Amino acid sequence: MTSDKIQFRCPKCSKVLAVASHHAGKTVKCPGCQTHLKLPGATQLTSVTARSAPAANSDQAVSSARATSSVANSGKPVARTTPGNGPLEAEVRLSLGMPATGLDPRSSSSIAKSQSNPQSNPFDFPDQPNHTSQAASANYAPANPFVTQATGPTTFSANPQATTPSSASPGTRSGDIRKSTQDGASSVPLGLSIGGFITAVIVASIFMVVWLVVAAVTGRELGVLAWGLGGAIGAVAGFIARNPSKLYCGSAAGLAVVSILMAKVVMAKVVMAMFLMLASLGMDVMQEFANYSPERVKQLHALADEKLANGELDGYEKDYAQRYVKAFYSGQHEVLYEEVDVSEDQYEIQQSFAEDLGQELDALTPQDIEKLVSKAKARHPEWIEDNNHYLAMVDQLANEPGALPDDLLAHARNELAGLDEVQDTDYYESVAPKVMRERRNQLRDVAAQRLVSLDASATDEAVRTALKNHPLWNPFPDASHAMMETMYENGEFQGPLARHAEAAIAATFDDEYSEYYDEVDYDEIDSRDNDVQKLISAKLVDLDATGREQVIAEARLRHPDWYGENMTLEQQQAEMQRAMEEIGGDGSFLGSFAAVCGPLDLLWIFLGASTAYSTSRKLGFAA
Repeated sequence: MTSDKIQFRCPKCSKVLAVASHHAGKTVKCPGCQTHLKLPGATQLTSVTARSAPAANSDQAVSSARATSSVANSGKPVARTTPGNGPLEAEVRLSLGMPATGLDPRSSSSIAKSQSNPQSNPFDFPDQPNHTSQAASANYAPANPFVTQATGPTTFSANPQATTPSSASPGTRSGDIRKSTQDGASSVPLGLSIGGFITAVIVASIFMVVWLVVAAVTGRELGVLAWGLGGAIGAVAGFIARNPSKLYCGSAAGLAVVSILMAKVVMAKVVMAMFLMLASLGMDVMQEFANYSPERVKQLHALADEKLANGELDGYEKDYAQRYVKAFYSGQHEVLYEEVDVSEDQYEIQQSFAEDLGQELDALTPQDIEKLVSKAKARHPEWIEDNNHYLAMVDQLANEPGALPDDLLAHARNELAGLDEVQDTDYYESVAPKVMRERRNQLRDVAAQRLVSLDASATDEAVRTALKNHPLWNPFPDASHAMMETMYENGEFQGPLARHAEAAIAATFDDEYSEYYDEVDYDEIDSRDNDVQKLISAKLVDLDATGREQVIAEARLRHPDWYGENMTLEQQQAEMQRAMEEIGGDGSFLGSFAAVCGPLDLLWIFLGASTAYSTSRKLGFAA
């Protein structure tokens, strides 16, 4: 069954319209440009069939439509016989493949242009753009989103469904072409997209390095940089490729996610390496501390002395053990190294002796070790366990007339000069090193004889007396630091000394390096340090052992992490454990990765990916 159609072209937007012939003479609004047109009259019609209208009939219909439509645009008012969305205009819209209802307005400027020249012939076709030009095609894009201008001549039939561009490939709908253009995939060269993505990878790598450097320098991981990384990737990828396709923008977002995760992987690797290195170093330090701590060394020499007393050693091992014990208890350390040429066998004996001694000591109970130390001390009255006690005895002997012969007195004054931070250059230049060592050994024997006769209280009194005579000496370092803080809090330091004390307190108790040490000259710092130490010594000379322990205890309450000058093995282990906890992880990759990741990282990953996607797509459409 066929139906006669009126087929004509809109003079404004050049769309070919087709309506039923019984609407002849009525006024219709073009769906494309909203221009009101009057259909040709019944006597002017050239009918065409819906599916088999010859081209000649189409041309005749268009010619008739031009002749008739000139009357409608002659400036005379024409009555509209059909409202804006009536059946007639619905039929016209359907002829173009548009929905039957709903307006598809053109810009107001186009309407104004069509109304500004009512005397023009509505059927004079204006010059059409060259549809073979891509730029012109974009400038004259149709308002109907369901119709796409093709790049070649268009053949229209009376059937609206059959209106297709002649140059389009078979089976391609106009809506598909429009969608392809919106996605951008069909208009961007593949090489440009690949180049933009590769450049984005380079930018992401640079951003990752910056992120890692900031984290390493500041010790803090700034998640906002992950957000910025996504923005940088999207900006570079979108600016270079100008590809708004979802696939390309999604790739940019994926690159942002991968970059953030790769940065986390690098952080995890660093944390794992630091943890393992600290664990290995910590084991070595703990082992060395356990083997060479003052308490451990004292116990090893007591055991060696016990083995000599029991006659358990012979040969070269006995000879080495005797020198080993004498060097420790007499302070004559040079006797241990008096052998210049040691054979390989003798060296192996020395190493074996030290290893066997340590293993035997580890097998003893604390009570047995205490007995060994007591017996060794009784056998060696020349042993001065604390060198501060030796210096206190030397100070007593040097200040007692006739207590020392002239040669030992000269050597005593030379050693005491070191307590005042001066050097007796004349003595060092006039006495041979060998003679100096002999005098020191003799002076040590005299000091030991006097020291053995004093109890703990008298010995402490002798040390404080020597401190009064030599205020720059610091025999009580922990008490000195604690007293400095107490005096600072009490306002006993004034002017530059107060600032010096403040910097010293921060360095001692909080491990903080003050800019004060960079701003003040080294000689001035040394001078202020001596002045502060003199004021502290004046306080400490009046405190016995109990008073000093109280000052130290108060400082430890204020600074629980302060261990003082002499850390125990347990304190060393606790400090090492705390350092490993600050690093995080457990030495494995998964544990280290979990240590550098947190719930907030999910937010930064989302922001980075979404920013990369939106930025790339926005710049792609801006092309």
